Amino acid sequence: MPDHPERQQSQRAAASPSEGIDKDALRKRIRIVLFLVLVVAVVLGAWGIVSRIRSRSELKNRTTADAEVTVITTKPQLSGAGDELVLPGTVSAYVEAPIYARTSG
Repeated sequence: MPDHPERQQSQRAAASPSEGIDKDALRKRIRIVLFLVLVVAVVLGAWGIVSRIRSRSELKNRTTADAEVTVITTKPQLSGAGDELVLPGTVSAYVEAPIYARTSG
């Protein structure tokens, strides 16, 4: 049995407000989710920038501290006569060349 036109209009009218509410609620949820995603992106970006700045300053401080040369010096002192070092071995040249006089007589 076919529905009457009045009945169809009343069904459409009844369905329209609920669909509008669902669409509005869906739009609100989408906005909230997008806002949360934006907030998370901003927080992550700020965290990345701050960590890089902190790393650069630590590197600068460490480089400055490491650039200072530390040298320990001592003064020479005379030792006693008993500190002689004797090692076995011979001293010889690698190449021997004869040397002649350049002038006669």
